[in-house]
Amino acid sequence: MGIINNLNSFFGNYEDTFYIEKISIDEISISKNGKVIPDTSDLLHDFLYDHEEKTIWNTKEGFAFHMADDCYVIDFDDYITTNAYLYPKMTISKKGIGLDIKLFMKHD
Repeated sequence: MGIINNLNSFFGNYEDTFYIEKISIDEISISKNGKVIPDTSDLLHDFLYDHEEKTIWNTKEGFAFHMADDCYVIDFDDYITTNAYLYPKMTISKKGIGLDIKLFMKHD
């Protein structure tokens, strides 16, 4: 994806180009039914389960993911991500015992 982004940027084709911002675990909060869940890291590890990486798309509910019958929404402390076109997706992947969280932003 990085090569495609670089080529698109070089030739001025920004339509499909994304800027990727790495986010630390303490820069996000996760809520369920409007209430913040305190143990963000454990919840995301449970969400990944046996996957190395998962993508969460920005929807009208926000960055929502489901586990069992529960819906969780991820909020970013430093970004207002209500515009799904500008912030289309995020990825969460395992990085050692920690997590690698990336927010994809449309290049303007």
